[in-house]
Amino acid sequence: MARRRQRVARLFGALALLAAAAGGASLWWTCRDLPRFTSLVDYEPREATRLFTLDGRQVGAFFHEDRTVVPMEKIPAVLKRAVLSAEDKDFYRRAGGVSLTGIARGFIKHYLLGGRLEGGSTITAQVVKTFLLSPEKTLRRKIREAILAERIGAHLSKDEILWLYLNQICFGHQRFGVEEASRYYFGRHVWEIDLGQAAMLAGMPQAPQAYSPLHHPQAAKRRQLYVLHRMMEDGVITAAQEQEWAARPLETHKAEEPPGPYYAEDVRRYLEARYGPARLYEGGLQVEVGMDPELQEAAEAAVAKGLAAIESRHRYGAILPEAAFAVIDPADRRVLALVGGSDFKKTPFDRATQARRQPGSAFKAFVYSAAIESGKFTAASVVLDAPVLARDPATGREWKPRNDEGELFEGPMPLATALARSKNTVSVELTQAVGPKAVADMAHRMGIVSDLPADSPTIALGTGSVSLLELVNGYATLDAGGQDAEPRMVLRVTGRDGKVLEDDPAAARPALRPEVAYVVTSLLEAVISDPTGTGYRAHALPGPLAGKTGTPSDFRDAWFVGYSSSLVAGAWVGFDDHRPLGAGEQGARAALPIWIEFMRAALALHPPGPFAPPPSIVMARIDPTTGKLAPPGDPDAISEPFVPGTQPTQTAAPPGAEHGKDLFLGGG
Repeated sequence: MARRRQRVARLFGALALLAAAAGGASLWWTCRDLPRFTSLVDYEPREATRLFTLDGRQVGAFFHEDRTVVPMEKIPAVLKRAVLSAEDKDFYRRAGGVSLTGIARGFIKHYLLGGRLEGGSTITAQVVKTFLLSPEKTLRRKIREAILAERIGAHLSKDEILWLYLNQICFGHQRFGVEEASRYYFGRHVWEIDLGQAAMLAGMPQAPQAYSPLHHPQAAKRRQLYVLHRMMEDGVITAAQEQEWAARPLETHKAEEPPGPYYAEDVRRYLEARYGPARLYEGGLQVEVGMDPELQEAAEAAVAKGLAAIESRHRYGAILPEAAFAVIDPADRRVLALVGGSDFKKTPFDRATQARRQPGSAFKAFVYSAAIESGKFTAASVVLDAPVLARDPATGREWKPRNDEGELFEGPMPLATALARSKNTVSVELTQAVGPKAVADMAHRMGIVSDLPADSPTIALGTGSVSLLELVNGYATLDAGGQDAEPRMVLRVTGRDGKVLEDDPAAARPALRPEVAYVVTSLLEAVISDPTGTGYRAHALPGPLAGKTGTPSDFRDAWFVGYSSSLVAGAWVGFDDHRPLGAGEQGARAALPIWIEFMRAALALHPPGPFAPPPSIVMARIDPTTGKLAPPGDPDAISEPFVPGTQPTQTAAPPGAEHGKDLFLGGG
């Protein structure tokens, strides 16, 4: 019998050991992946990446959880007390991290009465739940929560735990932490809120969506009243204060949508490619961008007005024209404004950076730059607007370029007049004289990055497809005295630790001589100042201004790119599916009015100065009929700039004397 009892005892002992081992293993399995949270250094919350302009205005954010961590000293005492009254009034008096009576009450309710598993939800436990554990309602989660809460309670002070809670908790609408909640609902920083706003925020974490003042204002007001009453019972506020704030209406001020959604999307794509999605959406990057909010808003308004005018002329129906706009500071290549379409929510496709279209005559700025650089042509050259026969080496076919809308050939004319009137025949003649490859090379040096038909004379008429932003940047090279650089949206990137990750100024590269850039700018001024110029509609704007229209075949696209001494801007209008805009919708009619509308506002903010000539530029008075030096007293003489060494040396006959109309295809 004794031996039998010993065997039973050993069996029970073994079972007890197995049970203990199983329990230990189960506990280890339950808690094996709990984080070691032993100091605030371990706190790495998901923080939003934010975009700021040079003057500190926020113009975008990317996040999974929109959160900005603020130090404890910036969180007002009234909000801290409101949170304690609403969520855990014994927080500072409790020794541990969990409420054991609450857990016991929840255990009995769940297992004996069949209710939901809950209880013990102290501020410490809520901190654990929000950023360390899943929200599932299971016994395993409750055990993990309790163990981790005790761990946090043992290593962090009460103030530190409350600070974690205030920066971590969800307030609905993807806003996390008291700073972003305050900015979202009230349009102010958390340290600027009043008692009523503090009570509303303190009441939200229990059910953020149900108590949203934007979607459920009545429920939010009832919850605010509850918090105010709890604060009064806890002695935080007086009964008079409770009554005063309870009588006030619930006021919210949702922050306005920032300007430039297409701009922000371009920045987002860049940041994600460079830093990865995890750091973009959770790493709290601080990004300084080149946007000027006032110019951005002016660009968006100009695009909307211009598209409405075109639609009123044609009544396109279900499928509308789209438009894009881009603005660059030529000095540092900051992209000051960018509009990629009429409605970002409808389509985020950016027609300013992602679309490639034929620029038509807007490409002639590069043709004329190559011509002036070659030395074969000058501002005094008299060229011939006449039929031209060209051969395309790619196809072997002969090709006869025409001027717009079958316009008649006008014979000899100054180079500036040919550009102002956008003579296709002259552009082809210039291209054949210097070579298509020289034109393509010039365009690439000036900022065009897309492939171009470098072996075809059709390049003269802008048959190579480019983006609006690169075209505007090419014109910025002229405005910058021949210095090329990449357009910049992102200026500076800083990590959440304050470390600068990126701060590279635009690297300027000499693309063409300053004298060549200045001569071409003077030719482009005639597009606007000449009454016969395609851009003459803009002559009433304060100047000087330079620019060029563009209209590819069949009116499929309309362009205008132009600049003052401090701003370069370009507009594009067209259909996404390349259908024609309609007869008469050239760049001068469809795109130029958008540019004018924008520049009217922009030039009021950035008054233009003169285009500064390089010190070495040579100025000479020219007889426009012959291209020779003007004789003394010639009333028709015009002043033109020249690259040193290319100015005319012969003098035209005096006024009234007989002289032939010499045709000069060179400058000497």
